[in-house]
This record gives sequence, C-alpha cells and structure tokens, in this order.
Amino acid sequence: MQSLITLLTRVQLKMKRKNYMKYLKVGFLCIMFCLLAQTNASDKKSPPLPSKVEKELVKLPPIIPLFDHPVRDTSICLADDGYYYLTGTTGNQTGGADDIDGWWYVNEGIRVWKSPDLQNWQPLGLVWSIEKDGTWQKQFKKHDDRERKSPRRRALWAPEIHYLKGTFWLTFCMNYGGTGLLKSTTGKAEGPYVDVHPQGPITDHIDASLFADDDGSVYFVWQNGLIARMKNDLTGLAEKPRLIKPADRQYVGFEGAFLFKANGRYYLSCAEFNNRGPRGQCCYDCMVASADKLQGPWGDAYLTIPHGGHNVFFRDKKGDWWATFFGHDSLSPVRERPAILAIEFDEKGLIRPKNTDPIIEGRWSPARAQKWYESYPWLVGCNFIPSTAINQLEMWQADTFDPETIDCELAWAAGLGFNVVRVYLHDLAYAQDPGGFLKRVDRFLSIADSHGINTLLVFFDDCWLPNPKSRKQPDPWPGVHNSGWLESPGLEELKRYPNDPALRQRLEKYVKAVLTHFRKDRRILMWDLYNEAGGWWFRRGEKPGSYTKGLTGTLCLTLLRDVYIWARRVAPSQPLTTCWNDSSNEVNEYAALNWADVVTFHHYGGVTSLEKLIDQLQKGAPSRPLICTEYLRRGGDCLFQNILPVLQKHNIGAVNWGLVSGKTNTIWSWTTWDHPGLEQEPKLWHHDIFRPNGSPYSQEELDFLRKFIRQHRRKKIGEVGAFK
Repeated sequence: MQSLITLLTRVQLKMKRKNYMKYLKVGFLCIMFCLLAQTNASDKKSPPLPSKVEKELVKLPPIIPLFDHPVRDTSICLADDGYYYLTGTTGNQTGGADDIDGWWYVNEGIRVWKSPDLQNWQPLGLVWSIEKDGTWQKQFKKHDDRERKSPRRRALWAPEIHYLKGTFWLTFCMNYGGTGLLKSTTGKAEGPYVDVHPQGPITDHIDASLFADDDGSVYFVWQNGLIARMKNDLTGLAEKPRLIKPADRQYVGFEGAFLFKANGRYYLSCAEFNNRGPRGQCCYDCMVASADKLQGPWGDAYLTIPHGGHNVFFRDKKGDWWATFFGHDSLSPVRERPAILAIEFDEKGLIRPKNTDPIIEGRWSPARAQKWYESYPWLVGCNFIPSTAINQLEMWQADTFDPETIDCELAWAAGLGFNVVRVYLHDLAYAQDPGGFLKRVDRFLSIADSHGINTLLVFFDDCWLPNPKSRKQPDPWPGVHNSGWLESPGLEELKRYPNDPALRQRLEKYVKAVLTHFRKDRRILMWDLYNEAGGWWFRRGEKPGSYTKGLTGTLCLTLLRDVYIWARRVAPSQPLTTCWNDSSNEVNEYAALNWADVVTFHHYGGVTSLEKLIDQLQKGAPSRPLICTEYLRRGGDCLFQNILPVLQKHNIGAVNWGLVSGKTNTIWSWTTWDHPGLEQEPKLWHHDIFRPNGSPYSQEELDFLRKFIRQHRRKKIGEVGAFK
C-alpha cells in the first residue's frame, strides 16, 4: 500500500495548492489502480525515491536569505547591465488554502527587485498589474465550480524573469491554469510590459519558463518538463509540445520546470513532493535529470536540493553557479522567503550543493581536539546553578546575581575534586544589560578559577519553559522538577527566527559579543553552543500538574546552523560543541558528530546502554574526545558509583546534572510535572548532591566521589585503578 499512500498524498497536496477538478478524478483512479495492483502485480513498478537523504536537512550548505519579504518560487537572472533581477510569487504572506485574501487566491501581479551584488536589493515595485495591464488574466474563476460560496481566484503564480534579445521577459501562470509571456518594451526591468499573446494563454497548466539554446532557438518550458520551440518573435509556439522524460520515471518532477545548459550538458530541474521525511512528512524537493542532447536520451532523475524545490539556476559575475531556494515544506530551514545557495557539478556532471560550509571548514581536526583534551587532567564536574536561582535569568540578572552563594557552593564542588562546571547563559540577560552581563560572567569565571574549576558555557537551550521574559522570575512550583527553567531564545522566537532579520541580528550580536570578549580566556574550557536542540518544551498552567508540552523539533535548525557559523567566524581558542541527545531528534545528533570539535552527549540510563552509546559515538566521530555533559538519575540506575567508572575507563569526561538542591527543584524527578511531590524532600533524589546547608544527600556517595576522583586524578587518563 506504500504506492497508494504516496500517490494519494501527492494528489492531496496538489489539490490543496492548485485545486483543479481533475485531481479529484486522478485521486479516484489512483485508489482503483493501487488496490488492483495489490492482487495483480504488474511488471511496471513505481520508481524508487532517492536513497541516503535522511540527513540532508543539516548537510545543506548555508542557505542565504536575501531579504525579508514573502516571495515564493524565486527567480533570478543576471542582465547585461551587471545587475541581478529577482521576482517570484508575491501577495499576502498569510495566504493559504484557508485565507481567501492570500496569494493562494488573489494577488496584484508581478513585483521585481534589483541588486548589484546579490546582497543589497532595491525594490522596483509592481511592474505589471493584473487589473491595470492584464487582458485574459483579468477574469476571476471560482475556486470550486460545485460550490456557490467558494471564493473566486485570480492570482499570478511563479513569474520568472529572463534577459534575452536585448530586453526583459516575464513568464508566468495563473492560479486557475494557463501560462503567458510578457515583454519589456523599453529594455528595462521596470517595463512597461506587453503581453505577447493577449488573446489567451500560450499553454494550459502552470509554471512557465524560457530556455535559449546556443543556436539562438528559444524554447517555452512549463509544468513538469513540457517543452516546445517558440516562434522567432516569441509570440507563440512553433511546434507541438513534448514531454522531457528521464530514464527512470515518467517525469523529472511534478512542477516548476526549469531548463538550462552547463558545461555542454542540458539540465532539467523540477519540483517534486517526495514522501520521505523522518516522520513521514512530505518533502518539496528539487529533482534534476540531464542529457548530452536536448532531444535526449535523458538520464535518471535524482534529488539535488532537498526541501527547496521550484528552482532557477544561474551564474554570478565570477562565473560561479547558484540556485534559488524555495522552502515550501515543514522541514525547510527557510520558508517562503527569497534565498539562494551555491551549487557545483561533480565529476559525473551531477549537481550538488557546494561544499563551502564554514561550519566544516573551521572545525578542529581530531588531532587538534585530542591534543587539547590531553592537556587537562580527567575532567569531572557538574552542571551548576546557585541554589538561590530558579533559572538562568535569575542567575545572571543584576538584581539577583549572587556571587556569595556561588563562591560557597563552588567551594563544595572543589572539595569533591570537581574541576569543571557547565553553566547556562541566556540571550535576554545579555540583551537587558550587555556590559553588566559580561562583567558578571567575568566575575563568575574568577570565582570558579579561584577554586581550580574551569567553566563550560552554554548559549542556547530548547528545554522546559518556552516563553522567557526579562523580569522578576516566578517562584518554583513546590515539588515540581525544573518548574522555572527557561528555553533560550524560546519557542515563538524560533518560529519567527528564519524570517525575522532583527531577531537574527540580536542573537548574532549576543553570541559574537560573548565569544569575542572571552575568546582567549583560559578559564573557559569549551563553548556549548546549543543544549538539546529540538528538545521538549513545557508550558506551565495555572497550578502544579497543569501544563502542555511539545517537541521543538526542526524549528531549531536555522539557529543551530547560524550559531555554529557565528562561532567559527570568531574562532575562539576554546573548542565548540553541541550535545548528542537521543530524546530530541536527529538534528542535534548529526551536529554533535559532524560539526562539533569535541563530542559531548547526555545519558540518563544504566551501564549497558552507556557502553552501547559510547561505542556508537566513537564510531560516529572517530578519534575525537568524548565528554558526557549530563548524567545522574538515581531512579534510573544512573548513579555515580556505576557510571563514573565506565566513563573514566573510556577516557570520557564526566559532568553530572546538579550540585546543590535549590529553587530548580531537581531533586524531584521528571514525573513530578504530572504528580508534584508533597514531601519536604523525596527519599530518592533525582539529581544534585548537597542540601543548601552543605550537608550531603548521601555520605556514602560523597565518600565514593572524593576517593574515586582523587585516585584517578593521579593516574593517566583512562588507566584503570585499584579502587573497587
């Protein structure tokens, strides 16, 4: 039934977008065909989707947003005047299948932008208006002729801008079907434009484009690779249309056909809806096939740019190749904004995103990371927040910063033999008071250093409360684990981030300011750029036990990539990391193994699962140091007594969660969000080691820590000692 699901999903998605009556018929035929195929298999099989693409979300090179304006189906060309020109589908950015005022149903016409460098864009305005300049395009059509109350449609979709024969041309289609071509009468992108075929559409279907071959012939290309040579004056088709078919399937992709030539070879790109997301999501991908001759034969279709279909390929002034990027599916890191990415041709002539990723280029080599790691004794410590703070903001805001408690509690940590603490920062604490924040961080580092403790600083976090505010922080819910811990920057900020230049600028300023200020500070062990990216958020209700929760998922992807890029550009003397955490998603797992200088991970299980995880991580990032930056869950057989010996044996740093029981309530288990604890303190602590008065949760545990750390601090890292 997989073929049935695939076909039905494609039909459903296309009905939502194009809403043609024929898709109802196609959907019914798909059902009948697939049901019959289950009992009478045919020799003809549906072509398999491309393999080995499960990680491409994070493998994409940096996608460059061009400006903050809702544009779909972005098209760019370089004209003879040395300027780049851009257009695409525009309209109400909230438009969609349920918004009758949005671009889905209506818009004004065609807007164009101009840039000398692909960075600074000047709007040229509405260069062609449906109402003012249109002919056959002026008509409105019912969204669904069967329903009287259905809204009318009149929107111009997927315009492309081309510079041919000394002037500009705009191809387009209407959302009720039908393609057209406009010509600038002045040779300028501003127009005015005339319709070369005013009596009606040049073709039916959608998504029109132009291709000029080396011999001067110009071809009209549309929908899924339909093509026909045009008359010399481009006023219509000079031959019967045909469909470009790849070797392995009926068409390259469903829509958005674009034909171009590179290195003496023809390339046809189309957008396709592929059902291959990690949780079954439909992905809007760029598929490509190529041929030595326009007439074919054409090779197999293959996935070129994931999560960004309907592309235009063009060369810049230096001759480098680029593709426009239209993020349409839910997994795309940039959605419905104009963007580009660099592409290249491999030794077989296949198009690939260009591997110029600053994340990878600036990454420490395994040898450098190992040399850094070996310069320290065995790293052992804890995640730290003073017992007087409920969250990161209460720790760092000026009126609640508590250096006396910090000094006292870090002295207890040093007494155990701890030589590292992992500490969370917060973007709002910096935004509220940049200069004061840096001074408070500096003071914390000095206090920790006075106790022989290095600090691992964390920038962002996707765990717990999703709505941080710079204010007096709320009181903790009694008996509820981490009832006040804050995400950074927060769930709503992550939703806005890809399309909010001001937010991006604010967070970039925060990260770069902190990194630059402390980039050569010996007191800082390492930078943890993003804790549990894509993790779980919890929103407090009116009382304990009342809450909602959800998984951040791939909303974090754009910020996760950006924070690595910002950090690489600062190039601090300390290594970078983000943790591997299997409770979130594959995004943070991939980043931990492929972007981080030093591999860090979290583990709250027992010894057997820890050994398996260590083996997995060592194979995933061979020769790189490992540090466990969260562990200790006494109710889950994750204890100091059984976990520390395993980590030490494998030469892995060990940083447990929690030091002193306090306002974070982390002595209570995660389950207290459902069933708050009623006692003064639980019999079995979840995290933490000391009470606020300095007495230990367990003297036996304390004695073990001091003896084990002291014994193995004297030995070469990884050497098994005599302690039993």
